[in-house]
Amino acid sequence: ANDDKQGIFSGLFALIVCRVACGNLYYTDEVKPDVQDIMDAVLTKRTHHAVLGDREKCRGTYREFIVFDQRQVYPEYVVIYQRVSPEDDN
Repeated sequence: ANDDKQGIFSGLFALIVCRVACGNLYYTDEVKPDVQDIMDAVLTKRTHHAVLGDREKCRGTYREFIVFDQRQVYPEYVVIYQRVSPEDDN
């Protein structure tokens, strides 16, 4: 994070890489999926453990993985990095 401009992490950023046990995925590639149907499948009927919203297919952007139980997510790595702009390559 870049909150403390004077701290030891000044100019550095953090990224957490997690392992996720998705289980039985509720897949949707609809632009406007039926939210109630998704919530029922995951929380009420419990036929699915997570949701895969395929925005890459319907919008050309990215895929969203959504889990509802924190026990499905395991933080595996913390990556600390520094952004380098093209003018810094000299």
